[in-house]
Amino acid sequence: MLIAERLTDNLASLEKRWQEVPSPGCGKEFVFGEIRQNTPLLLIGEALGQEETEQLKPFIGEAGRRLRVTLEKTGIDITQTSIVNCIPRRPLGAKGENRTPTDEELKAHAPFIKELVSILNPKLVLLLGGKALKVFFGREGIMDERGQEATLAGFGSTLFVPTLHPAATLYRPSNIGMFENDLRWTARLLRGDVVDTAKLPPFPFCRTPEEFEFFLDGMLKSEFIYFDLEAGATPPARAIWHWDSRTHIILVSFGWIEHGVPYG
Repeated sequence: MLIAERLTDNLASLEKRWQEVPSPGCGKEFVFGEIRQNTPLLLIGEALGQEETEQLKPFIGEAGRRLRVTLEKTGIDITQTSIVNCIPRRPLGAKGENRTPTDEELKAHAPFIKELVSILNPKLVLLLGGKALKVFFGREGIMDERGQEATLAGFGSTLFVPTLHPAATLYRPSNIGMFENDLRWTARLLRGDVVDTAKLPPFPFCRTPEEFEFFLDGMLKSEFIYFDLEAGATPPARAIWHWDSRTHIILVSFGWIEHGVPYG
């Protein structure tokens, strides 16, 4: 059987089993997602809203429009993404309004959204909001963890990047900048336009134009740059680099020569 056919069969099996999950507090409409095979990016939201249940597509309401516009603005091709929700139904409040999914509902649907990630095996998963973060990492502090990529046991080399739910940029416009920055970082991760700290030397004394060009290229590709001026060490100084592996921070040291004696 061809790989594409096997993938289609696995998705069909998952969809059928997922529809059978008891969801007494949700609407009857089930929206599996906007899934494209062999896409490097998978976006995972929270649950359906009213417009999504009417048109049977994820993220097409006001928050969805904000998401799609921001994807385009930050250089992410929507045709190279798949979009799903942790709960492929609409949680209903007492008056038929949208509501936040309960922990019990998230737990019931978690095995299926995780299986979907395993089947699609994307290069990167963008977790939209605290509920998606909780399903995969067991915690909801989205403001503390947004924009920080991490791998997760059982999912190979797939990177998970938490960010705000696009709805958070609607009721609090000051969040728009953070949301856009996270998506720009996601785009860079997808392109591989980041520094691989494992390939950098332990302490980059630049003695030739070529070495300086290599180091400058590293700085230009870094999300953050820390400038550290150390004194008192006997040249050539030995130092330990400190960086947050989630954000690929580089520690930069400058050296100079005074009266023919190198410092740095």
